Amino acid sequence: MVALVVVACAVALAGCSWPLGRPQSTWTVADAEAFEGYPLYWLGEEFAGYELASVLEPTNGTVGFVYGTCDPVGDDGGCSPPVQVLVTPLCHELAVVTRDPAWKARDVRGAPVARLDGPIVLTDGVQVKVYARSSPLARRALEALRTINHAGAEIGPDDPLPAAPRAVLDGSVPCTPPA
Repeated sequence: MVALVVVACAVALAGCSWPLGRPQSTWTVADAEAFEGYPLYWLGEEFAGYELASVLEPTNGTVGFVYGTCDPVGDDGGCSPPVQVLVTPLCHELAVVTRDPAWKARDVRGAPVARLDGPIVLTDGVQVKVYARSSPLARRALEALRTINHAGAEIGPDDPLPAAPRAVLDGSVPCTPPA
């Protein structure tokens, strides 16, 4: 059942409830560090008092970092962790992500920010979506993003984020996945 929830969350890039308060994964921080497919952004081993609870292996192109756990409420036994970071290749459903032109006026650390059911930073190569229990916590998470692997430039929490090309985001140039 956990695998099904992880797949559903990754495919939809939507806020998710995790059964039993903690998603299970076979991936580790070392696996994320060694991943070469595309740049992965995370918040470190701890963020805002929440420990990294799980690293979710690539599912339909999405890698996830889950911070903190939660206490299941209700009959379904599911709950939303305090903070989640989902990283997906830039071209994945980009037309849907950029349909609302708000990304043209919002940015974080130099990269445009779109919004569906949570903020999505549009970097050169990937979309980084943050779910958090509150808007201020989501904003803090966006400001704290850093790379964990070496599939692109090394980005620290104080560095600018490499912005996705505006021509790709507005659709005047096609989005092409990395080779």
